[in-house]
Amino acid sequence: MATCDTVRPCDILRTLEDGMARRYFTDPKIEISTGRDPVYFIRPYVPMLTGAGVVQSIQQRITLGRVADLTKKAAKKKKSEVARAINQTPLLIQSQIQFSHVVEQYLEVELPTRKPGYRRTVRNNIEHHVMPTFGDRRLCDITRLEVQAWVNQLTPSRERKRIILSTLSSIMEMAAANDYTQSRNPCRGIKLGEVEPEANDRKQPLSAAQIRMLVYATEEPLRTMIEVAATTGVRIGEIRAIGPQALRPPYLYVFRQICGHTDEIIPPKNGKPRNVPCPEYLLERLANPTWEPHSDDLVFPRRTYGKWLELFKAAGKSLGIDFEWFGWHTLRRTHATLAKQLVGGVEDVPAGLQEAMGHSKASTTKGYIRPVKEQQVRLVEGIAAMLMDDGKGGVQ
Repeated sequence: MATCDTVRPCDILRTLEDGMARRYFTDPKIEISTGRDPVYFIRPYVPMLTGAGVVQSIQQRITLGRVADLTKKAAKKKKSEVARAINQTPLLIQSQIQFSHVVEQYLEVELPTRKPGYRRTVRNNIEHHVMPTFGDRRLCDITRLEVQAWVNQLTPSRERKRIILSTLSSIMEMAAANDYTQSRNPCRGIKLGEVEPEANDRKQPLSAAQIRMLVYATEEPLRTMIEVAATTGVRIGEIRAIGPQALRPPYLYVFRQICGHTDEIIPPKNGKPRNVPCPEYLLERLANPTWEPHSDDLVFPRRTYGKWLELFKAAGKSLGIDFEWFGWHTLRRTHATLAKQLVGGVEDVPAGLQEAMGHSKASTTKGYIRPVKEQQVRLVEGIAAMLMDDGKGGVQ
């Protein structure tokens, strides 16, 4: 059967919505070819979608089988099967859609409605993970088994697998919502694998003592950047973008960030400016820096994210703070964990913490509050003392 090389999803949608994909019904007569080895064949008109979004009926010759091998009844049965497939016009047209064209439509129409940070993540996932595997496939050919095999060979991190899979799932959901396919989303029911042993240990926060060690061991402006990150919980990109207009005592007004990938000044990750409480001494230091600012608009020198990360990790390593997930984000986990310890209470997330950290969901903030092993050890020792001392001991 002939194929159409210029089919685009927007053509499919326009065709189906405008009623151009009318219901076809074909019942061609069975013919017999001439020659020494005649065959049964039919010449139906098959609906094909052109690049302009117009359905055209193109006559094609379809062979049913050799006369020597088929009875007339068997030939009629084969003809009925072929005609049934042709008469399913929407399904026939949908089978011509390339996955790469669906991705283009997703990037043009759907993705711009999402948050800036989400858009960057999705584009990266599509470029490095989704398109290399599925870019040359038809949309209807992508199966759940193939998606499961693809997920199995992704990075070992279970959370990273979830994020990459959600990108493909979003594309498939958009395709279904716009009638590009009638198949079930192949991303549903995909298993991400077991949680890695000791996975949480690699995302542990720092203790207050470790923060003090980092502050005392570093020089400006890195010292102030560390203090701002630990005390306010704002992102490193937001810290790099601090300017005089952000200093609104007793708050730090977070309305922009410097992108870690492109080094461009863009809106904050969730797209919403926010006021974050900030210690007075830090606001004073930011207003009157002892280091050379980048410009009148930026307090900190304009170095790349990679350079600031290198300096921060080198400072930690010199103090023996060196683990797989150690980086600027460690200070956000530290801030959330210390805030929970300070406030206590039965609430999962202390009041105001979600807003200060710039999260849209409380569940995201909750994930930043990590158990501190030293506290767990002291708790267990205290319980043991109570049991062994007939209740005379106590939690230290």
